[in-house]
Amino acid sequence: GGRAADDDDDDDVDDGERVAKKRRKAAPAAGGSIVNVSSGLMKFEGHPLFYAMSKSALDTMALGLSKSLPASDGIRINTVAPGTTATDLVSPERAEALKSVVPMGRVARPEEVAECIAFLLEDGSGYCCGATISVTGGR
Repeated sequence: GGRAADDDDDDDVDDGERVAKKRRKAAPAAGGSIVNVSSGLMKFEGHPLFYAMSKSALDTMALGLSKSLPASDGIRINTVAPGTTATDLVSPERAEALKSVVPMGRVARPEEVAECIAFLLEDGSGYCCGATISVTGGR
C-alpha cells in the first residue's frame, strides 16, 4: 500500500495545471489572475528531492503559461515563493535557529505571504505576468 513520495508531490503540478484549464473554460474572455504558491526553500540543502522537483515543475509550468495565457485569454499568471513561514509546522526552536541565517532575522508571518498573493490578484499588478516573487526575508 500507499503512494510513492513522488506521486504525492505530483499533485502540486497537477493542481496548478487543473486550475489554469478550469480558469480558461470558466471565462475565456474575462481575463484575471492565477497565483501559484511554490517554495523559496528549494535552493537550500536538506529539502526532499521530490518536493523540490514538484515545485520546480510548478514554476516551469507557470512560466510557460505566462507566455501564452495573456495573449490568448488575458489571464496573468504569477508565482509566490515563500521561505520558512511561522506555522504549526515550524517549531519555535527552528524559527529561533533561522534568525541567524535569514537577513531579516526572522521567519515570515503567514499574513506577509498572503499580502503578496493578494497584490498579484489585484488590478494594481496588472502588468505583472510570469513573475516569481521570493518571500524569504532576503535568504
